[in-house]
Amino acid sequence: MTVSVTTAITKVTGDGAKTPIPTVFVFSTEADIEVIERVIATGVETTKSLTTDYLVIGGGGTGVPDEGTVTPVNNVPTTVEWHVRRVVAETQGTALPVAGALPSTAIEKMADRVTMEVQQHSEELGRTLSFPKTDSDTLDPTIPNSVERSSKYLTFDSSGNPTASAGASNLEDGTESAPALFFKSEPGTGFYLVAAGNIGFSINGTKAFQLNGGELSITGKISADGGSAGAPGSTIVGDTDTGRFSPGADTLAWSTNGAERTRIDSTGRFLQAKTASASIGTAGIELGASTEGLMVTTTAARPGRFNRLTDDGDILEFYQDGTEEGAITVSGTTVSLTAFVGAHPSLWDPDFKPAIDPPVGTVVTTTERMCEWLIDRVYDADSGDFLRHANRHERRKKIGEETITDIPEKREGRKLVEKARRERSVVEKYNNKRLLSIKVSDTKDEVCYGIYAGTNRDNGNQIVWGVGLCGEYGARITGPFTRGDWLSSYGDGTLYSTGAKRGDNDVARALTSNKGAGAVEENMVLCILHCG
Repeated sequence: MTVSVTTAITKVTGDGAKTPIPTVFVFSTEADIEVIERVIATGVETTKSLTTDYLVIGGGGTGVPDEGTVTPVNNVPTTVEWHVRRVVAETQGTALPVAGALPSTAIEKMADRVTMEVQQHSEELGRTLSFPKTDSDTLDPTIPNSVERSSKYLTFDSSGNPTASAGASNLEDGTESAPALFFKSEPGTGFYLVAAGNIGFSINGTKAFQLNGGELSITGKISADGGSAGAPGSTIVGDTDTGRFSPGADTLAWSTNGAERTRIDSTGRFLQAKTASASIGTAGIELGASTEGLMVTTTAARPGRFNRLTDDGDILEFYQDGTEEGAITVSGTTVSLTAFVGAHPSLWDPDFKPAIDPPVGTVVTTTERMCEWLIDRVYDADSGDFLRHANRHERRKKIGEETITDIPEKREGRKLVEKARRERSVVEKYNNKRLLSIKVSDTKDEVCYGIYAGTNRDNGNQIVWGVGLCGEYGARITGPFTRGDWLSSYGDGTLYSTGAKRGDNDVARALTSNKGAGAVEENMVLCILHCG
């Protein structure tokens, strides 16, 4: 027979039934038929199985090829297409006799088979670039020439025809465990889209970092090369000689313009403008919490500046064991050492010693004479040396305490020791080189030293332990005053109001000794600023 139909494929859409599908084209046996099911919405293809999914009726068998039908075993959904194709094996099984009459039927059968094979290949070649077999045969499979597609991506237009494009290819969003762009040998490592404008990078299926706009978030830790002062391990974009580097183990440093400026060494010591801990004579700043504390040294400029922008008050405070002991205070153009907490010892000057103890709150001032302290020292008759009063062990040893340890009554033994101490001790004077002696303020407008706070007597030798530097002591005052007045010595051990207040002229400030903070009791005022 003739093969007049050129097509080798029949396509139908499912109707929800088992409707037989005419082949239209001729074929020999059921083995020449292939059925592919395509989901219309997604394009997913599935090759169906003979007998299980469909049955073939007709065909030429061993004789002349003929048409037939393909009948589905189950209902074909309306959401799919069935593509019935002819796939003839590329073999030739007919043998012609060597002599005798020419078997026309056999020759025709051979010609039909070749024709079917040609049609089959024509159908497949029409789909090169290996388009899916169910694509339209109207697609143009020709790709752009080598010049047009050079250094470009192979893309497809809206109809699915191949084109060349310089734009970037599209990727799926991917996930943390399955990145869209990954490595062949490690599919869990690569990039994926976390959210709009947020890109993540996974390593072995776990997010390592993500970039959200201009913000980089790291799941682990960042490690950088230690670098050097001229080429820090961590730098600024466009300024590669400025940044952080490590000059050695457990040491961190920062440089600008290729030179080291700041360092924290392995002990936690902070160094500015120096690279190692040095003496106070070396220029730079050094801060160590458990070593030298703060050391500031400059070659020519001031080592430090302190600026209080508003109001009078403390510029620098001093503490000992968590308790404030004093402060440096500013008032206008006057800078004072003040606000000491507690009383400080001194002696009355012999030439100005009052006949009786003055009233508490009396204003006192200093003299040019150093205090002469009366102390008790022990004389060692054997060596002829004096022993310090504070060395109690040596004193007891020298006066024979060890020789009376066999006395049964300890109380009696102590009495003997004290008697021996008194017999062998003498009173001696020595100069205290740290404190000046004091007198009652007897000159008007004289800057005061402090406030007399009380007297302690030891062995008949008068020692004043109660000179309070203004800040928490009440001073005796003559005449009325208003809170905030500048106060000055009146010349009789009391203060009086100058009438000047904070913000008045500098002359008034220069004459003042204190600033009245408020009344403590009658004729007493609490002084909060000492200008001496």
